[in-house]
Amino acid sequence: ETCHGPGSLHAAAAGDKSNSGFATIKNFKGMSAVELEKTCFQCHEDENRMHWVGSVHEKRNVSCVACHSIHNAQEEKLLLVKPQVELVCAQCHQDIVAKVKRSAHMPIEEGKMDCTSCHSPHGSSTPKMLKEESVTATCYTCHADKRGPFIWEHPPVRADCLNCHDPHGSHN
Repeated sequence: ETCHGPGSLHAAAAGDKSNSGFATIKNFKGMSAVELEKTCFQCHEDENRMHWVGSVHEKRNVSCVACHSIHNAQEEKLLLVKPQVELVCAQCHQDIVAKVKRSAHMPIEEGKMDCTSCHSPHGSSTPKMLKEESVTATCYTCHADKRGPFIWEHPPVRADCLNCHDPHGSHN
């Protein structure tokens, strides 16, 4: 009832769709992201979703059920509808998935990391919904040996890893 609403009227309708009681059950697939978040956030409003309101996904009306399913989850841990990188994120981010497939040695393809290793799909205070405060700080979570300090620093590296690298993969 917390998710779908009061069941007493629904039970009283006994499957009769013409009865108003049957229609009291919330149909999540027909709800906007804003409407649905009110239901989901009754239990799931915590620090992991504190940036959801106003996030790119909320603004584009990507609701919780676009990625998550309580009843038909393929990946149990996060209740994902489909595997994250291959199908959930790829629904919208096909250009990024194509970049990942360019590299012969990519940790995402090898199953060592996924999109949420760097990005927070529920929003963040950083550009591109990064988990860390910058791109370079994000890269250092796995590439700490590149942090330095070094005797001869290479300024472009200190400024931004994206000056030379594409984090999603490239041909080089």
